[in-house]
Amino acid sequence: MLHDRYCPDQVASGALSRCANLTASIQARVSDLSADQKRYFILRTVAEIEITSHISAVRSATATIADAVDPLVSQKIAMLQPTEAFVANLTAATDVVCPACGQSIPVDVFRQHVKTELERLRDLRQTFNSRYAAMAGLSEALIHSSLTSLSRTSKAGATNWLRDL
Repeated sequence: MLHDRYCPDQVASGALSRCANLTASIQARVSDLSADQKRYFILRTVAEIEITSHISAVRSATATIADAVDPLVSQKIAMLQPTEAFVANLTAATDVVCPACGQSIPVDVFRQHVKTELERLRDLRQTFNSRYAAMAGLSEALIHSSLTSLSRTSKAGATNWLRDL
């Protein structure tokens, strides 16, 4: 039992008091750590992140995107996705100004063009979405690890360490 290990000289009657004693004991031990021990603890926590898999996912998606023939494909995808929702709300009797070229085009022709382009870029859109998700996963892992490490050390200790860097 953790309470027996970290608080051998304290008697606690209930679960809440055991948790309070345990928390106080652990916080006291952490505050007694040297600056080097706190740095080691933070670096060890960061090292435990499975960062390799996150980076591999980002690299894989980026490589697939880099192999795309059209260098402006990301801009096309960014424009086509909201255009798809816009076209769905148009009536067939009107013309629409193309956001890419500025020409007035019948809605039916424009709707078919957007649909064709989205189908053509479907796999690449999935790759973009995968890359975005991989980058978000990497960011979340790094942020979570950093916040966890910093929350386990004193704010002053972390500030001093960052200042020393």
